[in-house]
Amino acid sequence: SAPAIGSGGTTSYVVKKGDTLSGIAKTAGVKLSDIHEANPIFKKNPKYKGGSMIWAGTKVKLPTIKKK
Repeated sequence: SAPAIGSGGTTSYVVKKGDTLSGIAKTAGVKLSDIHEANPIFKKNPKYKGGSMIWAGTKVKLPTIKKK
């Protein structure tokens, strides 16, 4: 499972077999659009098919939410 929400910034998550970006976002408590924003390579590099294709072992930056 993805790491817990921290105090701002980003944290890294390594994709496991069967993971999806939307599932990772849900587990981390962030929006899928936030993951895309923190990982512009997913939109820029054609191999990721606009962010719809990821592989086990891919490192994903997860934005963390600042606690108030």
